[in-house]
Amino acid sequence: MKFVSIKTKFLSYFGFYFAFLYAILVFVVGFLGEKYYESNTRRNARYFAKSAFKQVSEAYFTYFGSNPLRFSEKINELLFTGPDLERIVILDSAGNVVFSSAQLSGLSTDNEDIEELAVWIRGNFESIERSNRYYDIFIPVLNDLGRHLISVVFRFSKASIIRFQRVLFIVSLIAFFILTLGTLLIENLITRSFIVNIEKLKKAAESFEKGDYSVRAEVDSRDELQFLSEKVNSMLESITNYIYNLRAMVSELRARDKARDEILAKISHELRTPLTASRGYVDLLKSGKMGQISEEQKKALDIIERNLVRLENETRRLLLSSKVTLEHVEITKMRLDLESLVVKAMENFQTELKKKKQKIEMDLTEKEIYGDEDQLTSILENLLHNAIKYAPESGMIKIRSSSEGRNDRKFTKVEIYNSGSRIPDAEKQKIFDPFYQIEEGTKRESSGIGLGLYIVKRAVELHGGFVEVENVDNGVLFSVLIPKEVETDEENPGS
Repeated sequence: MKFVSIKTKFLSYFGFYFAFLYAILVFVVGFLGEKYYESNTRRNARYFAKSAFKQVSEAYFTYFGSNPLRFSEKINELLFTGPDLERIVILDSAGNVVFSSAQLSGLSTDNEDIEELAVWIRGNFESIERSNRYYDIFIPVLNDLGRHLISVVFRFSKASIIRFQRVLFIVSLIAFFILTLGTLLIENLITRSFIVNIEKLKKAAESFEKGDYSVRAEVDSRDELQFLSEKVNSMLESITNYIYNLRAMVSELRARDKARDEILAKISHELRTPLTASRGYVDLLKSGKMGQISEEQKKALDIIERNLVRLENETRRLLLSSKVTLEHVEITKMRLDLESLVVKAMENFQTELKKKKQKIEMDLTEKEIYGDEDQLTSILENLLHNAIKYAPESGMIKIRSSSEGRNDRKFTKVEIYNSGSRIPDAEKQKIFDPFYQIEEGTKRESSGIGLGLYIVKRAVELHGGFVEVENVDNGVLFSVLIPKEVETDEENPGS
């Protein structure tokens, strides 16, 4: 998962919020400044028009008809002194243009524009706003009797207002960027120490994750971050001690397991030699090569041989368990007849079956299995031995086989059911551990040394399969799944 640094978040959050606030502030200040400047300009224009109105009207009645040159001088003086004053126009009582200051500069009189002004004055005596480029101030001249004699129109340009708007926009934009960058700089300086301490905690956590258990976060800020760093260091110290103790325990357990397996291997090896010799002498006695024996003696030898076989099987289980644990067992996989393997395994338990009067039912739908003959025989023998041991007197044992697919793989499934008491749920997975015995208090027997199911599990794992156990109606069902694919042997010839 990708994370965003706290510094980036601070800068982005502060930058966004303050930029937004500064934008509003600059807009409001600029808007108010623009309105104030425009209002002040218009107020100055009205003030000038009121003061210049008397001079224009007096000059008109005094010099316009008798001395036009003097009248023009007076108008020019007003044009030069009036702020943003663009033109002075005089209209008669009928709204006709009598004089326009544009005539003095030799420019076009803009008759169409003046006629438009005259029409506007006749129709509207209130508004002075006529264009985005200029505005007019209209002042009528009345005699003592209130009769309308002439009208004086002062036209002022908006050029200064437009220039002020442009300058104000540029200044506002510069102020916005200066405020935003200044805020980011101040925020960076303020949060620098905080970010540095956070980075120390982050680096300590990353180093610890990579296996450096000596790393600690050194923070001296005298605030909550220092308190947090001390707690983190204490936690790292505890975890480090726990890991070292756990490693020591694992090493000790491995050493014990290795020593135990070595002892088992030695004991198994030492037992097999006298057992083999004893069985050889029993065979000689039964064959009559060492003299004739009676029927009673033959029965006694049969019992001895049966017990020797059983003891040899238990010894082989011990040896196999130690080999599975201590070394990589090479297995040779081939296609085998499953029914023959089951019958061969059952031959070793005929005496126990008769003694407990147990019945066996077989339903082998799947006839073929792919694997190592010795390992598969060991799996079947141990599961059958387990079923016979835990099934009650006159109990039932069922052996079934089928084909099953799981996770895009095909398996040969062998199920062995035995009637009897159920396995407690808490014990289901533990029964596959070596030397594990179900606690006393259940109705299941506790004979043996607890290696049979462990050997089954390890042998199944060598084949790349798995074993399951579940409680069913009136009994327990063990299921072994062995892969069918030939490719398993090519890819993993051994454990």
